Amino acid sequence: MTTKTIKTVLFASILAAVLLTGTFATTVDAQQSKDLRNYDAEEIMRQLAPYIIQDEGKEKILTDIDIKERDRLQVALEKAQQDHRAKFDNPELKAQLLVAKEKFIESGIPFHVVGLMGDKLYIQLDTSQETNSLVSSQSISSNLNVPVMVEYGDGVKRGACSSTHDDCDPEQGGIEITIKKSSTTGNSCSLSMPMKKSGVSGFLTAGHCFTGYSETVYQPTTSNPSIGYSSSSWREYGNNLDCDCAWIKDISATPQQNGIWVYSGSYWVITGTSVPASGDQAMLRGQHNNNGIWYQSNSIDMTNVSISQGGIITTGTMGFPSPFQGGDSGGAVFYNGKYMGIAVAEANVSGVDHTFFIPWDHVNSSISGLGL
Repeated sequence: MTTKTIKTVLFASILAAVLLTGTFATTVDAQQSKDLRNYDAEEIMRQLAPYIIQDEGKEKILTDIDIKERDRLQVALEKAQQDHRAKFDNPELKAQLLVAKEKFIESGIPFHVVGLMGDKLYIQLDTSQETNSLVSSQSISSNLNVPVMVEYGDGVKRGACSSTHDDCDPEQGGIEITIKKSSTTGNSCSLSMPMKKSGVSGFLTAGHCFTGYSETVYQPTTSNPSIGYSSSSWREYGNNLDCDCAWIKDISATPQQNGIWVYSGSYWVITGTSVPASGDQAMLRGQHNNNGIWYQSNSIDMTNVSISQGGIITTGTMGFPSPFQGGDSGGAVFYNGKYMGIAVAEANVSGVDHTFFIPWDHVNSSISGLGL
């Protein structure tokens, strides 16, 4: 036996011993899975966008008729969200899927992504395992008493890249920031949202953009004045990321704005925070990504997701279809004026790029004293 074969048999043995046993669970084909997109909400949001996007330096004037229509659409949107969530409200199945997910992680089988996707457990293994019958889709499914979909991919992507974005005044969510790491040129990420911590001005971004505390942050690049330093970073350096998030203390005099950049001269007004749920609409705005422009949104179709990269597992993320590039890490996830969380990674799921983010409730419980 080669070393690779020994490891493969070991993984298979662990799988059989640790994973749930029971009736055969048929693998869910991607084409047969439930469509989690909320088309009604997307159409309403397209109609609502002109009433709630604010132009920079220009107060939006709404007539009584405009206000009445805006309020009607807001009510219709909330109902569309509630109706859509109700379709997938199955606490018993969710509990079973969560148990199966933890058992799979405990098995020790290497994975990229594992999490809840509607009415099934989604698992993404590396493409190198695709021909390995011992960890095949059928082998895993036969040991799980829940619906399962297994795919093979190249893994999650995080990282940095250069940008040509301008110096932003005021600071808003979704703009480029650069974190200076000792003598390096800097790591490029995105500002998630201006956010006070115990009344002190600052902003949120992804924890993996930093190597530690007190690193200097610039906007957009190191050729510009510094705007803050990472006095609070909740990135752990063991085998688990409790919250891939960081709060940066603002040390500049640049005004901040409770908004997320849309395009030159306009921004989404953020009026509060929201705890997202499966089926909710979500948008991403990072320094490269344009999914947050106007009404383009998608439904959250993956919850309680653990993503693995470089031996570090990030837990408790959520996912939705959205393009994501290196440098979008730390970007804002939001919808209809509500901030929802911090974008941290991307992976291809069933042929569709998915953005994974740390939901607001997880961020808020990890970093005390946060508020707009």
